[in-house]
Parts: sequence; structure tokens; C-alpha cells
Amino acid sequence: MISNAVCHRSYLTPGKVQVALFDDRLEVTSPGMLDSDLTLEKIRQGRSKIRNKGIAELFSYMNMIEAWGSGIPRIYEDSEKYGLPEPELLDMGNDFRVNLFRKKTEVDHYGVVDPRFLADSSVKYMTDYAVKTATKTAAKIETNATDATNATKHIAKENKIRNTPSSDEFKILNAVRADGYATQKQLHEMTGISLGTIKRLLPKMQEKGLLIRIGNRRSGPWKINE
Repeated sequence: MISNAVCHRSYLTPGKVQVALFDDRLEVTSPGMLDSDLTLEKIRQGRSKIRNKGIAELFSYMNMIEAWGSGIPRIYEDSEKYGLPEPELLDMGNDFRVNLFRKKTEVDHYGVVDPRFLADSSVKYMTDYAVKTATKTAAKIETNATDATNATKHIAKENKIRNTPSSDEFKILNAVRADGYATQKQLHEMTGISLGTIKRLLPKMQEKGLLIRIGNRRSGPWKINE
């Protein structure tokens, strides 16, 4: 449930995945409203839209999720299998919440817990520990996802700066736009850039993706990679 929330939450919405444990239920709340095409009934039936494809593919590779859209239906199946109350899905506008309910502990008229349910105390301890661990894991995953997003943006910015044509490269691009069949000597004459600089810049412009050589490496025409 935690991995499902981290995978499908909106990272454009402030806030974090929240895990809250009560006497009767476990609440998992993820930021972000439902997609306009999705309803609670469709989600229950296994309908899903991948909001964060990179995280979904990573979780799938790590076997943290199975088939797309299988999470919610499996929660309902497991609840029925273990005799638990049916889970509750809540569309809260800007948030989406899933409530997972506990078995009700039976007590006598003195308020004493039925001996058959004494083992629930150990289960509760394990559940509390699991929730704390899951919450820390969810926070760590969200932090890593944010760091990865920022790193991607930084790399894209660096690449954009690195691939921005210099003044000489702009001159060459304009010359190629005028005559894609221009030789190095003709480019020198058209731009006023020295022949040696022309020979040095052309391969670099190909590496940067600014120019493409079509056909023969020596006599083929140049094409600007718009």
C-alpha cells in the first residue's frame, strides 16, 4: 500500500505520503487529486493511470509492485481472505486516502479482552513497527525521487548550456542554412572564420547535435538539426 501511494502520488502537490495508525484502522493518504478519467469504482476494478512512469518502472524492476492496477483489487481480496472489514477508498479532492480496517477485538461485559484475541497485542506491536518502518521508507523514497528529479533538471540545464551554439557556430549554421552543400573552404569564405577553426568546429557541432552530415562523410550535404 505504501509503495502504491508513493508511485501514484502527485509530486506537483505539496505534502508527503501520510501513514496514520488508529485503534480500528490504518490510513494511507497520498497527495494529488484523481485523474479526471478515474473514479473510485474504476480504481477498485483495477483501472490505473501511471502518474510517475519512472518510479513505477523502478518499483516494478525491484518487484515492489506487480501488474499495473493490481494493488487496490489485491487489497480487497486480501481483506476478504483474512476476514477483515472491506477497505475504504476516499476521494478527498486534493488527496486520495485508503483506509484498511482491523478485526474488532471482542471483550466481555467487564471490558476484558477475549483470550482468543490476546495474540492481537503482538500483532499490533508488529503492525506499529511496520508502519514506522514503512513511513521512513516512504519518506526516503520520496526524497530520492525528488533528488533524482532535481538532478535530471540540472543535467538538462547543463546540456542545454553546453549545446548552445557559440557565435562562430551560429555563423556556420546560417551559412549551412543558405547552402547545405558548402565545402569547408566555402564555409570559410561565407563566414570569415579561419579554415582551421571551421575544421575544428564542424565535428564538435556534430557531437552537440547541431549539424548532421547526410550520405558521404566528405561530399554529402550538411543538415541543421532543428
